[in-house]
Amino acid sequence: MAPELSERDVMQLNNAGIGLRIPLTNHDAELQEYKSYRPFLEKYHRSVNSVIVTNDDLAEWIRADFPDFDIEASVIKNIDNHKKLESALKYYDTAVLPMPCNQDPEF
Repeated sequence: MAPELSERDVMQLNNAGIGLRIPLTNHDAELQEYKSYRPFLEKYHRSVNSVIVTNDDLAEWIRADFPDFDIEASVIKNIDNHKKLESALKYYDTAVLPMPCNQDPEF
């Protein structure tokens, strides 16, 4: 199966200010596995690109090694209250809230 975007496609998008959003949303993350995928992250490590993450440890590892990425908390983290949101923003630059929270003006 061929990639949907070529390296040239990604470069052209980045040069136009359009970032690649890389989903890394597995709930479980092991340090050794993360280290094995570092070359992939290095390849796309630019401030215009972002990673979508569910695991807080993974978010910390990425932040330490790849500070230019914008790190987004995935909607599947189910951040549905202020306490969870405050906690998440220690690890993530942004958080995607579940739909019911987006429709709750008080939240």
